[in-house]
Amino acid sequence: MYFLCIPSQAGAWGKEGHAIVSEVAMHYVSDSTRAKVLNILKNISVPDAGNWMDNMRSNDYYKFMQHWHYVDIPKDSSYKAGQGDNLIAALNTSFNELKNSSSINAEKTQEDLLIIFHLIGDMHQPLHTGYPDDRGGNDIQVNFKGSGTNLHHLWDSDLIEDQNITPDTVLSLADQLPRAMINVISTGNFLSWMNDSRSLLPQVYNFNGHKIDQDYEDRNKRMLELQLLKGGIRLAKVLDAIFASTPAADATLQGQ
Repeated sequence: MYFLCIPSQAGAWGKEGHAIVSEVAMHYVSDSTRAKVLNILKNISVPDAGNWMDNMRSNDYYKFMQHWHYVDIPKDSSYKAGQGDNLIAALNTSFNELKNSSSINAEKTQEDLLIIFHLIGDMHQPLHTGYPDDRGGNDIQVNFKGSGTNLHHLWDSDLIEDQNITPDTVLSLADQLPRAMINVISTGNFLSWMNDSRSLLPQVYNFNGHKIDQDYEDRNKRMLELQLLKGGIRLAKVLDAIFASTPAADATLQGQ
């Protein structure tokens, strides 16, 4: 049986992680999509678009979004549609509204776009598709470089900052990959992408005791960069499906 975790998660990809996903996406979108996206964002920069939902956490008006950043599923269980507010449901709603944006106002169009920028990023942080019993790693205390943190924050920010991962390093990884692999990354839908991230959880939890050592960092750097790349490529696919009339069918992209 599937259950949603009620407590809200603390964090998401950190500021740098969301900025990387957003900037990588702008590298892959079509020219026409890029122009339309920038027109809707107006004075909001691409990195800030990726971080908007986190920036709104302190705004009481947006408290209804607190469950949208994640989808927690018990270990050895699978996601089933129609289970309330969560990352997948919020993405489907904003995607559908943007596809029919002629029926909503400009402010709502921008808000839906900002939600998609952020949640596609969140989806690719594996602990945002994690387990309810430890709140997506928030309750797992670890020691990293001599300081206390938790497993969730480690993956949100600490590893990205310590490994100096940037949009350039992620795009450099893309240049090293076969074109066929890039094409495979861009296939699928919201549900399959969520399950792809979730499949990485055994590697995320593969450490001894509470100390995160250099071996753990080295083993996970490529996976971390690849998740940021996947997020950017897939965000680009979603934006092109909305704004560039690509062949991607709504049902195929959303999944059920």
